[in-house]
Parts: sequence; C-alpha cells; structure tokens
Amino acid sequence: MDPSLLCKPVGSLDDTLMIVSSYPTADPRSTVHLRYGTVDDLSNASMWTFYSKLGYHVATIRDHGLLHVDVCPMRNDRKLVAGGDSSMSLLRQLPADVREFWDSAAHVFIRLSNSKVALIVGNVAIRSYTLYLKLMAIPHTTVWVFGKKRYASEIPLAWLETSANGGVINRICFAIHHLEAFNRNRGLVVTNVQRKYAFRERIIDYCQAKMFGRIHLPCFLSTTAYVFQLSTGGILPVPALLEYSKRNDTPSVHFSRPTLDTSSLDKTMERIAGLNIDQQLAIKAIRKSVNIKPAQRSAGRPPEHRKRYQQYCQGTLYTKKKE
Repeated sequence: MDPSLLCKPVGSLDDTLMIVSSYPTADPRSTVHLRYGTVDDLSNASMWTFYSKLGYHVATIRDHGLLHVDVCPMRNDRKLVAGGDSSMSLLRQLPADVREFWDSAAHVFIRLSNSKVALIVGNVAIRSYTLYLKLMAIPHTTVWVFGKKRYASEIPLAWLETSANGGVINRICFAIHHLEAFNRNRGLVVTNVQRKYAFRERIIDYCQAKMFGRIHLPCFLSTTAYVFQLSTGGILPVPALLEYSKRNDTPSVHFSRPTLDTSSLDKTMERIAGLNIDQQLAIKAIRKSVNIKPAQRSAGRPPEHRKRYQQYCQGTLYTKKKE
C-alpha cells in the first residue's frame, strides 16, 4: 500500500490518558486531508468533535497529555478494498495477516503505556483491546452497565486491569461508541437511542472530572446544543443564541473571530426551534457590527427576510411600531 496513507500514533507513553481507536479513512467525503500523517486527523469531522470534547486545545487541560493509538493506522476506503462484502466491518475485509500485524503493534503501545485511564473507542478497538487482554493474560475485571451482559452485542462499561492478586487497579479502561455513531444519532427528538449515547458521553465527562477537575463541553457529542465550524474551530452553545441580550453578548465575541463561511450558522438558526425571525436578524446584525460579513446567498432567501434584515441593520425595523 501507499506509505503516505499510514498514520502515526501521537502522544507519550507517560501521558495520563490513552485513546485506543480505529478510524483513519481514505473516503474523501469524510476527511479533507487524506495525507494527514497522524491519527488525530482534525480534518475529519468526527475526530475534530472528539478532540474538541476532550479539550486538548485548551491550555488548562492539554498540559496533562494524551496518547492516541489506532489498532489499524492505515487509511482504507471500504468501497475500494479488494474482495469481501462492503457492508461488513472494514477490518473484517482486510487480510488476516494484516489485521494481526496492526493488532500486535497496537498491543505493544497499550502494554508499554503508563496511562491510568483509557477510552476504547468503537467496536473494532474494543475487539482489539479484549484480544490484548487475552493474549497478554492481563488480570482484569469486566464491568457491565447493569451488572451483567444482557445481549450478545452489548459493550461493557469498563475493564479494570488489576495486579495478579486483584488487589490493585493498574488501569481503568472505559468503552464508548464509535465517533461516527455519535454524529449519526445526534438529534432534536430524545429517544432511548439518544439517552444511550448521552450516557456514554458522561463516561468521558467522568474521566475529565477525575483527571482535570473540570468537564469540557458537556453534551457536545450526543446533543444538538452547540453550533460549530470545523474550518475555524469555532464552537458556540445554542443557548447563547436563544438567550441573547445586551447582558448576554456571547454571540458578538464569537462573531468577532475570523470565519471562512457563515452559511452553516444561518441554516442552523433556521432549524432551531424557538428562534424566531427577529432573533435571527438580530444575531446576523451582531455579526455585521463586528465586521464579519455574512455569506451573500440572498438568492434562496425570501424577499421579506431580506427587507427586514436591511431594516434591522439600518435601525428602522421597529420605527413604524413605535409611531
């Protein structure tokens, strides 16, 4: 294969937290930079949201460090893998010797890591980690959400790696869902599916609270409570839009930063329940006042919206009402 499609692990063996995942993709529809050379591919939407959730761009958190290991650090596109069924797990389509090689490489990093807490991300990583526990004969206890395994596909809550006599916990490893699963199941209507993913995100929150003393971006992965832009890294809580006032001027701080595109925010505001046209116009006026020009996409905008927006910017929207 092309060596440029390999992705290196990041971090140190002495870092506090370890991430074990299986994510690098060669699908140009989900990753912008296919030559991103490390596993923390921030050009990928799911990986960007995950690292934003972890808060490793925040100075008060990032000093702790993070080791990120991938169990198959080679970019693959399931549609281009020779043979096999594209509906199958991508890892199952790869030759057995390739899977075993990368599993062994990941197991070395896991074994040598001095981390006390680990997040095992997605079913493929969970399979590789449980294989590691078996092959290395690591003494451990499997913890289930309801005390016992209820069905075949259920993933554990955590694994406790212990000393030989079980008296000391050497590392606790939490299982969370694949990052793309969080994206696909995020929704405005709350069902048992959304609750399940919210529960797994609270595991990340628990790890943050224990290690860093704070929770960064609560509910970021599993809810629609944030508006974010990958191109600039901007993240804005939706309540900042709904509860806007002169005393709560969070949007102006957000809009004063450079942006590459504003159409995504415009569309998001249109979808937010409870945000009426006047509120949308007010927020857009804030954006204009701090010298960030909105995207000129007036072709698809209703005429009455364009007129009221112009009136609002000129300060004449409510003139007739006062008279």
